[in-house]
Amino acid sequence: SISCAHNARAFMCKNCTKSLAMCNNCTILDPARCRIARLTNAALYVYGGQAEHPPPHCHLRGPDSDCSIELASLTVMKGQCRRSDLSEAVAWLSEPANYALMMSAWRRLNERE
Repeated sequence: SISCAHNARAFMCKNCTKSLAMCNNCTILDPARCRIARLTNAALYVYGGQAEHPPPHCHLRGPDSDCSIELASLTVMKGQCRRSDLSEAVAWLSEPANYALMMSAWRRLNERE
């Protein structure tokens, strides 16, 4: 199971039929987005809904960062971000369990039947 540094507890995402093992410090319960990870100066989000599109990606948002990161290549698709925020995001996403969590969230919020 996935855990976070904030004594994770399971919750049900409004768009999901499965629970995620994250805490309120790590996740925003919003119908169109989930905060997956809080980093030092930014956070990683997955958005869902009609505005989102392939390829699978996440959003790095912070005071000095607002970009989309393609999950397959871990490169910036669009936007701008601080180098330190991007380095930390890529390091977090490079962990297999974290990458799996991000892909799972993207699929739940964006893949249509």
